[in-house]
Amino acid sequence: MLIQDQQAFSERIRPVMDLPVCAIDTEFVWRKTYAPRIGLIQIAAPGNLTFAIDPLAVTDPTPLVELLANQSCLKVFHACSQDLEVLYQFCGQLPEPLFDTQVAGAMLDMGYQIGYADLVNRCLDIHISKSQQFTDWCRRPLTVAQLEYAAKEVSLLLHCYDHLLNRLRQRDRLTWAMEDAAALLTSFRRQVNDPPHAWRRIRGSGRFNAQQLGILNCLAEWRNIHAESIDKPPRWILDDKTLLEVARRQPDNCNELLQLNGIDAKACQRWSKKLLECVAHGRDNPVQPTTTRRRGSIHAEKQLIRDALDRINEIAKKLGVATEVVATKDAITSFIRHPAGDSHLTSGWRSAVIGEMLRGMVPSAS
Repeated sequence: MLIQDQQAFSERIRPVMDLPVCAIDTEFVWRKTYAPRIGLIQIAAPGNLTFAIDPLAVTDPTPLVELLANQSCLKVFHACSQDLEVLYQFCGQLPEPLFDTQVAGAMLDMGYQIGYADLVNRCLDIHISKSQQFTDWCRRPLTVAQLEYAAKEVSLLLHCYDHLLNRLRQRDRLTWAMEDAAALLTSFRRQVNDPPHAWRRIRGSGRFNAQQLGILNCLAEWRNIHAESIDKPPRWILDDKTLLEVARRQPDNCNELLQLNGIDAKACQRWSKKLLECVAHGRDNPVQPTTTRRRGSIHAEKQLIRDALDRINEIAKKLGVATEVVATKDAITSFIRHPAGDSHLTSGWRSAVIGEMLRGMVPSAS
């Protein structure tokens, strides 16, 4: 059932509010715009209660806000990061409490970041078609095939939750899954309330000094502002590699700009003034790296990271999960460089699994 008027929207949401769990999925389009555009919201709940909401037709998102904020109803998603973004953009509310089936699957040796089709196959022994996944969900009217696809996806998601819940309880890992799902919400809120420096979203600046990071940050902020103003993807302005090259080489004039990879005569003519302004401003406003090496040799730090990874690999094998579920290399590196900081590796369920080992390897963390 597709809900396209306000009264039906409220009436269909109301019974879900009294249930302990519901599954939610979204469909959106993100190809030629600065931000994703939501096209459909699907909800499935126990008792064969499945429906879709047309976010382009309903005028007041309050019923959905109330459901997402309802602490008595667990909201189930799969790989929720983009769902969180489009839902927050649509109604300004995050789903809480949250259960992410991708996170849960990782706790049960289904692989790190398992895809939805693979999850359904592993949990339910059902092969699903993804034929409608990349259709235009913002075009109206939606086709029968699109609506059937959307309804089936969210309905199967609820069944996957039932399967995962039983297995997590059998292995005493439900707390693990709930903690990591809650951490996704915390991370999203942190980005909304305290946006990170723009440069952090660009990979490849690990060896940059403070001045280069200042330039990269200025370049990234300018690109984001301009892209948003014309509602186009930031990479359509200049790609990440080009921004990294400008920050690394720090050109002072158009001739030096033209010597950089990614800057041709057309780009130089169009963007040279802004790029050179960013270089000058970034030099005067350096940004300190978020993770700096501890005192001592680079070799010693690399060896410590390798040793920690080796030991965590062994622990992960015994647990029957991917190493990244326990700790990523980036998280280990950050902990070793800042052992006195607030690290998820030494809190929650990971504290009992690897916390003592890590604190023993890095004395100043004890």
